[in-house]
Amino acid sequence: MKLSSQFSRHLSQAFLEDYLQTDKIMLVLLLLHWLFASTVLAYSYGLYTLGFVAGGLIMSLVGIAYWFYRGTAIFRIIVGMAFMLFSAVFIQQHLGRIEMHFHIFIALAILMRYKDAHALIAGVVTTTIHHAFFSFCQENNWQFFNTSITVYNYGEGFSITLLHAVFVLLALTVNLYLIRSLRAQFITNIEYSEALALKNKEVEASKIALKEEKEKEAAANKAKSHFIANMSHELRTPLNAILGYSEILKEVAEEEDRQADIQDLNKIHISGSHLLNLINDILDISKIEAERMDISPDTFNVSQLLKEVIITAEPLVQKNHNQFKFKLDKNLGEMCTDSTKLRQILLNLLSNASKFCKQGAIHLEAKLITEKGDDWLYCQVCDEGIGISDAQLQKLFHAFIQADARISNKYGGTGLGLVISERFSRLMGGRIEVKSELNQGSCFTLYLPMRLSETELALLRHKMKSS
Repeated sequence: MKLSSQFSRHLSQAFLEDYLQTDKIMLVLLLLHWLFASTVLAYSYGLYTLGFVAGGLIMSLVGIAYWFYRGTAIFRIIVGMAFMLFSAVFIQQHLGRIEMHFHIFIALAILMRYKDAHALIAGVVTTTIHHAFFSFCQENNWQFFNTSITVYNYGEGFSITLLHAVFVLLALTVNLYLIRSLRAQFITNIEYSEALALKNKEVEASKIALKEEKEKEAAANKAKSHFIANMSHELRTPLNAILGYSEILKEVAEEEDRQADIQDLNKIHISGSHLLNLINDILDISKIEAERMDISPDTFNVSQLLKEVIITAEPLVQKNHNQFKFKLDKNLGEMCTDSTKLRQILLNLLSNASKFCKQGAIHLEAKLITEKGDDWLYCQVCDEGIGISDAQLQKLFHAFIQADARISNKYGGTGLGLVISERFSRLMGGRIEVKSELNQGSCFTLYLPMRLSETELALLRHKMKSS
């Protein structure tokens, strides 16, 4: 019931706005009628005074009614009367010519704009009275403005008046039926508008709720990242101490030739190193998410860095009995970017390729290319391993998620290496692209600009914070 009354108020307001708009239109049309009655339509018989004075009286009535009653049924009734009074003026100005009677039906069609019966009924009553009275005046030879009153120039009498009344009533019946349809359509449109407005409010409320949830989630993620970053530091300190002591104890055991202790200490060192690498990865991704990761550009020789990477990665490649093939351009020159992060990206890509490829080949290619007039470093790492499906590619660079959950059970890892590499590449103004085919292997291509200015660095920092 509450919704029904609310809709009723909205519907009444919509009709009122429509009536007010139509009132203005009718006022302009009636002013044009007065102008035509005083000029063009008065030309045939020179009845300018009749048009000006009678039209002025009609417009005076309409003007006063507009001032006090616009938007109400009273004004609509007066407008209906005014149109038919102008019809009477036009008929008199042309001494009852039949074509002037057609204005009555045109006026009735115009009044349908109100979608209200008051104006139509008022117009029909007015024109019926006019025809009956002026027919009586015509039969008795009455005059108006020194002109004989004439409503018909093709006859006179009650029969003609009755015939005209029948036609007007028929037009009224048709127009009332059309008005009913127009009102129904208008109400339907309002219902649709109300439903759409309500839906838009619901959508807007949902957007606001989602935005708030997103902000809360972002704040929670940021807090989590700060916590993990701090905890990672706390974990690394004792872990480095454990690794250091294990190395010292291993040296002592080797001097004393205690083979059993050496094997145990090797296991401790390997497990500790693996754990340290995991903690370093978690620390890196936490810094990135907490917007605390920065880059430190330095100038270095690209060929020298790539050779160091190859030496470091070779044991990883050979671990699964893979062949390591590399192709490096001779003129790679010097590069200005964060060399530490570039080295970590390449080692992550090579480590990832080595882990998922057995008894195959790992290919590393590096060369200079030109993009938009600037020099870029192109590094591609390809393997002949298990490959990645299209569905798995969609979540490849999501933190803590591997392409396939079954992979972690078989190959291990946290799924952070590729995520860190992709984030680092963006921090350095570049990108990583992936092409892969299931059971055929994968190709990861790194694109980095050779020069990174302070202005570009500031822009990249701002972009990473806003993304």
